[in-house]
Amino acid sequence: MKRFQNRVALSRFSLALASLFGALVWLAAGLISRNMWIPFLLMALSTYLMAEINNRNALIRVRTNMVSSAFLLLSLMGIGQNFGAEEAFVQLCFVGFLLAIFHTYQNKFAVAYIFYAFLLISISSLAFVQMLWFVPLLACLLSRPLYALSWKGISAVVLATVLPYWIVAPYLVYMGDIEPLIDHFDDLIDTESIFDYSHITVGMLIEYVILVIFAGIGWIHFIRTSYKDKIRTRMFLNAFVAISIILMIVIPVAPLFAESLLPVLIVSVSPLVAHFITLTETRLSNITFIIMLILVISVTIIGVSTDWLQTPLGLDRIHIVIE
Repeated sequence: MKRFQNRVALSRFSLALASLFGALVWLAAGLISRNMWIPFLLMALSTYLMAEINNRNALIRVRTNMVSSAFLLLSLMGIGQNFGAEEAFVQLCFVGFLLAIFHTYQNKFAVAYIFYAFLLISISSLAFVQMLWFVPLLACLLSRPLYALSWKGISAVVLATVLPYWIVAPYLVYMGDIEPLIDHFDDLIDTESIFDYSHITVGMLIEYVILVIFAGIGWIHFIRTSYKDKIRTRMFLNAFVAISIILMIVIPVAPLFAESLLPVLIVSVSPLVAHFITLTETRLSNITFIIMLILVISVTIIGVSTDWLQTPLGLDRIHIVIE
């Protein structure tokens, strides 16, 4: 017997309904009145690319739009808070990174896709410089399951990381104003923000807790049923698990960057959530899905209709400065 969660997951209209809800949320948040077209279009493009990741790599054994639908609904939670063009751009670049890096699996042109993938990470660092910290982590983390990190691969990573700054730096020198680039890299090594919770809001905390719980549900389901997936699919889903764990550790350590990292965490959590929703059919999983859906929709509506989620938690006393 197909339960509600299965009918939703396997419906051809799930993404259309999620998109309609998303459009209404964006309108309520001020899409037109506040001129929020750039983050709106970037999120729409990210949703499309998440669908491409699923379609090209068969993350779920059956035909479904649940990966992109879950991604869109989870991303909508941040609209009523501080989800702007910068956060949407970083999220889009990370989705593009995954789309490119998954192409390296058993591909004779893997080096080219390694270059494209890390070029996107470097481009995202122009908006959020801390993304550069993830370059060595991602290069090492994904090299074993997806590709062999040869000297050519290492060279591709280094060249891709440096290239955007090779373009930006001469331009700033020509304009006679190199200070923005210096300040940009100063932020990269700034340790004063570690354990600085002064900017954390109620909404950020709620969103983080929801993502951790959802990821945990997805992890447990994947561990219990991974033997049913192909080796290729297991490698991709293991990559999502590893990335989500890293981000869940980084965000509490460097909470000042939660605004930009939470959308990236959504990218890694949504396929695991979609895997759980689509491939389970018990009464408990159906109830869990309904609770998850109500929770996400409620947080989204509260976020766009009130300012409560933007209330600071007042945790300044936890601020630790490393001398």
